[in-house]
Amino acid sequence: MKLTLTLAALAASCLTSHAAIIATTSFETGEGFPTAVTGGFDVTTSDGARWIAGDAGNYAGAWGGQALTGTQSAVIGNVSTVDQYIAVDPSGSAGIGTIDFNWERFTTSSGNLLVQWTTDALNGSEAWNTVSTIDITGGPQGGWTSESIAINQTGDVKVRLFLESATSGGASFDDVTVSDFTAVPEPSSTALIGLGAITFILRRRR
Repeated sequence: MKLTLTLAALAASCLTSHAAIIATTSFETGEGFPTAVTGGFDVTTSDGARWIAGDAGNYAGAWGGQALTGTQSAVIGNVSTVDQYIAVDPSGSAGIGTIDFNWERFTTSSGNLLVQWTTDALNGSEAWNTVSTIDITGGPQGGWTSESIAINQTGDVKVRLFLESATSGGASFDDVTVSDFTAVPEPSSTALIGLGAITFILRRRR
């Protein structure tokens, strides 16, 4: 019985995927982020990840008005005629599993925040795929909300938080973390044959 449990635990551990953090920030000046709310930013942090906010001049940047961690958060929004976003391009990543982030309205808002991914180069002409739509309608502030969104894509994946142009108001974002994607391998036929043989031997020993 003890041998059976040991073999079962070993088999389970072989099929377990452990995600690693490949990009994370709280948008502090020490990481290179500005203090302007209208300047946008294009910052590469110490972990090699590139963080971009746009468009400059339309309430896209970092500020000290609201912060969950440290003294600053990123902010996008407050202009309903312009698409605004925060994008991240992790360094050396072979894929993205999840993006975790916290957000809070900085003014009365309505509309949607889209979580999107792409494998295109970030040059302004990339095509984005939407994996989640979050309704940000409500009054100003009101507390931070935590989100964990599955991306589960391999390759040179980038992800962004995107306010649709029909959105009014906007939100602050803090403690954004991106984890890698490691697919759980399918058991090979050889492994299945081996497990079958072990089962047969255990039954014969009873």
